[in-house]
This record gives sequence, C-alpha cells and structure tokens, in this order.
Amino acid sequence: MNRPRSVPNLLVLGIAALGVLSVAVSCDLDPTNENNPTEDQTLSTAQGIRTLTVGMQELYATDALNATIPRGVGITSREIAVNNTFSNLIEMERGGTDLSTSNSNVEAIWSANYRVVGAAEDIIENAPQVNLSASTESGVVATARLFKAMALGNIGLSFEQAPTTTRRDGTAEFVPNEQVLQEAVTLLNGALSALDDTAPSDEFSNSVLSISVSGGTPVEGLRNVIHAYRARFNGVIGNNTPAITAANQVDPTITSTFSYDDQSQNPFWQELVQSEDLALRDSLGSNLTEPGDERIEFFADPVGETSTPNGLPIEDPAGFYATASTPVPLFVPGEMPLIRAEAKLNSGAPLAQVVEEIDSVRTDASGDDIPSPFGIAAGLPPYDETGRPTTEAALQTEILRQRRAELYLQGTSLADSRRLGGEVSDREDPGTFERNRNFYPYPDQEQRNNPNTPPSPNF
Repeated sequence: MNRPRSVPNLLVLGIAALGVLSVAVSCDLDPTNENNPTEDQTLSTAQGIRTLTVGMQELYATDALNATIPRGVGITSREIAVNNTFSNLIEMERGGTDLSTSNSNVEAIWSANYRVVGAAEDIIENAPQVNLSASTESGVVATARLFKAMALGNIGLSFEQAPTTTRRDGTAEFVPNEQVLQEAVTLLNGALSALDDTAPSDEFSNSVLSISVSGGTPVEGLRNVIHAYRARFNGVIGNNTPAITAANQVDPTITSTFSYDDQSQNPFWQELVQSEDLALRDSLGSNLTEPGDERIEFFADPVGETSTPNGLPIEDPAGFYATASTPVPLFVPGEMPLIRAEAKLNSGAPLAQVVEEIDSVRTDASGDDIPSPFGIAAGLPPYDETGRPTTEAALQTEILRQRRAELYLQGTSLADSRRLGGEVSDREDPGTFERNRNFYPYPDQEQRNNPNTPPSPNF
C-alpha cells in the first residue's frame, strides 16, 4: 500500500478549520501556516495526537463509510441501486468482468480505508512518545487499534488479498484476506489489553472518543464495539469458539453510533437523499426477504416506491438514512445471535441450538418487553412454523436470510453472500443472485505504485 504522507496534516486541518475531514490525498503544505502544522508537529505533541485521534474517527465515519457501503459493497451485493447514468456507478452495478481496475468507486474503498489505517498506525506509534497521561494514552491507543481493525476489516471483506499495514515506499506485502481479518482480530485483542492495563481517563471519554454511547459509559461502549467486531471477524474466518465467546461479551442494551450534523453529514443520506445518485432496492435487494418482515419498512419507506433509469424497483430511505444528522450504529445487537448461530452450525452443535439463536432474531418484535435498542424488529414467526427443513443447508440459508435483513447496509453482505451460499452473476436483474462479484479488482493506482500487487481476480 502506497501511503500518502499528508494524511495527518489533512486530518488536523479538517478538524481545526472546517470541522470535517478533507478528502484530498495530497496537497502543498505551507509550514509557516500555524493553522496547518507539519506532520512532525502533529505527531510529537499530546494535543496533535488527541486531534489526530478525533480526525481518524471522523474520517472513518464519513469518507471510509461512504466509500465502503453505499458506493461500494451496497451496490455489489444488490442492497443499493444506481439511480443515475454515471459510468463508474453503472459499472459497479453491472459488476462481473465489466468492473475495471480504473473504477473510481473501487479505488475509493481501497484508499479511504487505508487512510484510516495510516492515521491509526501513526497514533499507535507516536502516542507513547508524547506527554499524554497513561489513562488518556490507553484510550487513544485502544481507539486507534479498533479503527485500524475496522478499516482492515472493510478491506478484507472486499478484496481477495491486501496488505495489513501501510508502507511509505509503496511496497507493502499482500496477504490473503483471511490473514487481513486475522490481523484485525489481533488488533482488537490488543485494544482490549490497552483498556485492561489502564482504565481510560475522563479526558479521553469527554474530548477524544467520538463514538456516541447510550445505555452505558463511553468506555463500556468502546469495549462493546471491540467485542462486537471480534465476534464478526472471528466468525467470518471460521474461528468459531472465539466468535461465540466475543458475541457473548456484547451487551445488547449498550448502543454505539456515529453522530452527524450539518457540517459532517450522514453519508447514506448524502447518497440516497441529497444527491439521489443511489437508492434502496425493493425488498432490501434480496430474493430471500420474507413477506411480512417488519425490518423492510424500518429501513425503507414503501410509499415512495419508484424505479431507477435501469428499471430496478426502489424505495425511499428510512431508518438510519432519513436525515443528514441521523446517527448510524457501529453494529446492531441482532448480529450477535446470528454470529453464534453460524459458529454453532459450523461447529456441529445440535441444530436445535442453531434454531434457538435464529429465532431470537426472527421473533423479535417492536412490542416486546425488551425491544431492540434501535427498533430493528423482524416480527416473524418461529423457524419451525415456516415449513422449511431443519437441515444444515437450510439453516445456513436461513442465517443468510436473517443477516441480509438484520444487518442491512452494515457492510457485511458481500462477504455473507460468498460465505453462506448465494450465487454470483453479472446480470443487472438480481433474480436469485445476491452479488455481482466475489471480490473487487485491485485499483490501478495500487498496481502502478506497488510492485507486490497480485493479478486482480476475474470475478
């Protein structure tokens, strides 16, 4: 990975001067401008590290999230339809062999996430060298490890191979995506260790951590997110016991969200409402969606159903996408029983245990005594009332069905489809197909700058 040296400067400049992150990769920096500190100044002071940590979180919540989900895997996994005739978006929607290495959306997934990785690496390396209190340093380092893990997770779920770190000389080594996700797990374990070694300070909670937490303290929310992503990535790579253990440590009553305002806007709203370049596909874009699933109307407003220029049926956004300031969850609690269900199925546990985990999501209803904290509720009957068989293959499909609805636009759908059995096709009509590619090609810029870049996968 060829790493842009200007990232820390841009993050600081964006926070201090604009309140949002710059999307530029490089620019001419005037070292005499006191509002635009040099990279060395940023990384050698406690205030610089604190500001960079805030900026890293902002960069992920805006640029990286936008590039990865609505303009990336959301299109590829049929959750989102293209609502204009821009060639790069149409190419993403067609997928297959039509998706070129020069596609700007693919480049954005790669570059935006590696900018987060680069900022996190600078924080992890330099936080111990500046005059931070031990209790602030622990929170800063834990947060940097978490966000590096989340960014690497996005890469590992999208590309067949990738580097696990950045290199300023542009020669980072590529490893299989399973190894990228394992590195993310290692980072998350390290984040927990940092929190365990020294409890984070109020200064960290009040001035550095940008995640909004409800139902617990800021640090409890941070821990909860770390456990959730440990469960997610362990589950994807088949570490079944660690996935179950981590999922069991998630408190479903503590929610953690990215917050937005008029300056730093919800990226889903920007694409689905402000620009209308993209739209939500009918029935959440999946042929598996079950009639009567209340989650359909949570995420999309069927009253506004129309069609795209390509004739695909679409609906107006609701849920987490309705306004510029609507918060977006870092994860939804319903993911945890579905992770346990898949891990138990893979481990050969009694199928009744798998069904029990699935039913805890299927039968969740908005009127329950303990409702979903985000209001996501399927309101469906138990699995044994569907008439579907209780076999390993059928339950695997049911897990995919529930993940497609419960985790709608959470960035997991492409990997879920590959792993749990959906077919792949480059047809524009989704039909029985859940995705239009398996992995993305490697961007031209990486191929030009990094001699270690492998050949792109064909499909």
